[in-house]
Amino acid sequence: MTFQNEQHPHLSRRALQKQQNAENTELLRNITRARLELEAANQNFSDATDPLLVDLYAYQIKASQAKYAYLLKKARIKGLTQIEYIKKAF
Repeated sequence: MTFQNEQHPHLSRRALQKQQNAENTELLRNITRARLELEAANQNFSDATDPLLVDLYAYQIKASQAKYAYLLKKARIKGLTQIEYIKKAF
């Protein structure tokens, strides 16, 4: 019996689950990267003395916050939890 999905009508249930797992793992990795980018931007902002660099890092912080919030929202919509994160990311 083949499972038909509106997004991927050509995939079997097992293949669809495998694809979703891969997408979820990638999302969790992107969340980790985004968090690290935000931490780095905050540290660089704290260390900056040149006014131009202060401005640059302020913009980087804002962009990193938006990216991180977007990815967290995407994970929440998919129903991913911290436990899923721990299992898949490490």
